[in-house]
Amino acid sequence: MRMFLALNFDKEALRKINNLLLSLRKSGIKGNYTNSNNLHLTLLFLGEIDTEKMQEVMRIMDKITFESFSININKISKMKDILIMNVEKSEKLLSLQNIILKEIEKTDINFDKKAFLPHVTLVRECFSNIEKDINIQSFVESFILFSSERIDGKLTYINRYERRFK
Repeated sequence: MRMFLALNFDKEALRKINNLLLSLRKSGIKGNYTNSNNLHLTLLFLGEIDTEKMQEVMRIMDKITFESFSININKISKMKDILIMNVEKSEKLLSLQNIILKEIEKTDINFDKKAFLPHVTLVRECFSNIEKDINIQSFVESFILFSSERIDGKLTYINRYERRFK
């Protein structure tokens, strides 16, 4: 299964992001829009892992203790042909991602070794140039192990395991 570790957004932030997606559509921005149920902030992309490795990731998640915190989404911009929302690299966010990375590195689980660029994908295959300051905050109370699957031809992210913070 294709898997990744990520953060979800609180209800108010999701409402604002969905309104933003709607306004982008209404303004004529074309592309492959992220399904509202798939909005997330990837902490670490694991790629293809089997059930045994998934169990190991869940054990690692259980070892990690962290306090709830807020993230700030501050800009819409382009990354190649993808329209994204940039997330501020706060000390808490970077610390959580680093803790997860260090724990996964102790195992033989493969993962994407690209530098962490906190963002939320809004529209793929987007050829409109947009750069806009925004201000969306979200309270983060957990991190999640998701699988990425095609169900009835539709990309679907399934919550496989969630680790709540203090």
